[in-house]
Amino acid sequence: VDWMRGAWFPFTRAVANTRLVGAQTARLLQILEERSGRKLAYVHVIGFSFGAHVAGYVGRRMKKRGRMIDRITALDPAAMWFHKHHEDVRLDTSDALFVDVIHTSADYGITSTIGHADFYPNGGKKQPGCFSSYLFCGHKRAPALFTTSLYTKTPLYSYPCRSEDDFNSGNCLKCDGKCPTMGFRLDTKNNTLSGSFYFRTTDTAPY
Repeated sequence: VDWMRGAWFPFTRAVANTRLVGAQTARLLQILEERSGRKLAYVHVIGFSFGAHVAGYVGRRMKKRGRMIDRITALDPAAMWFHKHHEDVRLDTSDALFVDVIHTSADYGITSTIGHADFYPNGGKKQPGCFSSYLFCGHKRAPALFTTSLYTKTPLYSYPCRSEDDFNSGNCLKCDGKCPTMGFRLDTKNNTLSGSFYFRTTDTAPY
């Protein structure tokens, strides 16, 4: 869904537009089902920044129509005008059967856990190779990591951990061979998959 013109400055307008785009996208899915005469077998909505909250609104609209979205992947969900707000106005776990979140920037993205599984590459606040002069660099790393997960032969395994400090201390480097893979190939049918997950990457693809 290309809503670039509505997702840019002023950001107050972009925030307001998330609800409209969510409603229109949910309507599109409904039309696809009506015209095909069958239910969509699997719906995976992926959203970056403000688009992550659009995905939440899509899920909320679909749920009101009796159809739960299977999965939402939120790529560094925007914090601006969403952080610490009620779940009714931002993405949360009730918007899909499974919500996974990739946090990559403390400057622009929400850092708190808001999904079933929250992934924190390099701690989720700053990313390798991103300097202060590179505007949005860390924020954009989330879609870059997810895109890499589509084709890489080296999965980005992550480790369940309570905090970045525990991970950096080496206290969370065991998962009994069941380390979840961040990104597209994440096993969302794993009923035990929940919580915060940490891992490190390099500064260039495939990371």
